[in-house]
Amino acid sequence: MKLSFKVGALVALILTSFLLLMIVGLTTLQIANNNDNKARVEQLFNSTYNSITALESYVSQGQISEEKAKLLATHLLRENKYHESEYVYVADQHLSFIATPLDPQLHGTSFHEFKDGKGNSVGEILQRAVQQSPNSIAQYHWTQKQSDGSIEEKLSIARQTPLWGWYVGTGIGFDEVNNRFWSSAKWQVFICLSLTAILALILISSTRKLLLDLGGEPKQVLSLVREVASGDLRSDATLDDPNANSIYASTIHLGMSLARIVRSID
Repeated sequence: MKLSFKVGALVALILTSFLLLMIVGLTTLQIANNNDNKARVEQLFNSTYNSITALESYVSQGQISEEKAKLLATHLLRENKYHESEYVYVADQHLSFIATPLDPQLHGTSFHEFKDGKGNSVGEILQRAVQQSPNSIAQYHWTQKQSDGSIEEKLSIARQTPLWGWYVGTGIGFDEVNNRFWSSAKWQVFICLSLTAILALILISSTRKLLLDLGGEPKQVLSLVREVASGDLRSDATLDDPNANSIYASTIHLGMSLARIVRSID
């Protein structure tokens, strides 16, 4: 087996090891990223939901009128902006939007006007999910057709408040999740492939230099050296190596010189 083949196999092994490490790292990163997205979305949701239920509680206790409480809630919720792509929407019991902080043009419109990628009412999908989980946060999947014609998968959560029956919800698109994931993961992939390429170049370069100094494969050079060392000066090795300063070429010259000396003595 040639040394160059062994080095190639070693490079392939290193690359495979790095790829396995990268896959494990990316899997761990994706799990952590998903957990982080879930925790962040639920935190934003709970903040809005608890604010509304607190106002409902004040109304139940007679500390504020329902009309004033709803006006106050509407004003606060419409200013409740967290991120350029993240907010919590609120719709009344008839699914008319009360607050969509990043899309104020939707205020007063109906949730039923939204259609998923198959043309179904997103409002109906929401209502069914909430009815199935009346005492907890409901989760539901739906699709949205993008401007370029593609279909994006989305995961949303929602819950209805106990007194006013308002629908509070939020969610995140899988395209956004993937973009956030790869924005972090791409550097890990780049570093892994870069390290593999650097190690491969170093090993290949070192192997070529070693073969050049040896003048041939290590087994071939070792066999010639042993022949000369044992006194066999009749080696049929030929000097076809372009590097005259290699070990192989030097050993051939040594054998030829010793043979001439022996012949001159005889």
